[in-house]
Amino acid sequence: MISRKYHKLITKAKELHLQGKLEEAHSIYDEAFTYRLEIDDYLAFGYLKMEMNNFYEAEAIFKGILSIVDHPSATFGLAIIDSELGRPHEAIKKYEELMAMNITDPMVYKNVADMYDDIDDSNKAIEYYLKSIEANGDPFWPYTNIGAIYETMNEDKLALSYFLKAYKVNPKEKIISYNLGVVYGKLKQYDLAIKYYLEELGKENHHEMTYYNLALAYKDGYKDYQNAKKYYLLGLQEKQDNYVIWYNLGCVHALLGDYDDAYECFVYLKYKAPDFIKSIDTDDELEAFRKTEQYHLIMG
Repeated sequence: MISRKYHKLITKAKELHLQGKLEEAHSIYDEAFTYRLEIDDYLAFGYLKMEMNNFYEAEAIFKGILSIVDHPSATFGLAIIDSELGRPHEAIKKYEELMAMNITDPMVYKNVADMYDDIDDSNKAIEYYLKSIEANGDPFWPYTNIGAIYETMNEDKLALSYFLKAYKVNPKEKIISYNLGVVYGKLKQYDLAIKYYLEELGKENHHEMTYYNLALAYKDGYKDYQNAKKYYLLGLQEKQDNYVIWYNLGCVHALLGDYDDAYECFVYLKYKAPDFIKSIDTDDELEAFRKTEQYHLIMG
């Protein structure tokens, strides 16, 4: 009778969990465990607690399971918790334990690659991202992350090759068009940079610096200050406290000879983000502006 009651409650808890009703599922699990406790159900309870961001409680559950039986899913859960709590070295050790058990789950490879990336071990990160792909994992994020590593290293042609592979897998995913815009901009292929930045803007929750980088491509690539101004202003409509945009908008106004508008931007920064004001004295784009009355008013 107790067994039937337990399994009925566990089935209900798992259904609620799948429906995203986490609090209700948690309550049913608690009730079920007053009757008995089976390892796999307790493991599922630990993962539920992780979803609810109760990481320390989940950690206690997984450690309790491992004190009874060597359960790979509990070790995997602990590795995820270590990564969530900012303990990359500890997470790597646990992923290495799983790999030593000949577990070739692509998610294990991808997660350990993320941890190596976090500690700036680029070679190891790339090695395990590639292993994740070889193990038939979803290649989008491994390709994207390898591209990002190479872009950080200024290996822009290699970065481009991986970003293009990621784009081929899923062109609709957030950030990939932005990344292509960045690397094409660095390669001074501004027409393609603009193409991909505009594509990124068509996506929901696009990268917050897309407007800024698009404006920069128009300004640096084509000296098209009107379009640069247009996209800086759109960026500020989206996020008014983007001070990098405020500064660059001031520069564009100055390049257009709109010194009063440049003054307004720089005065705003003087009170909101004064560190930017130091750049006015050294920025080559502002050579003419430094000869104006507006410049002296700001510095005065």
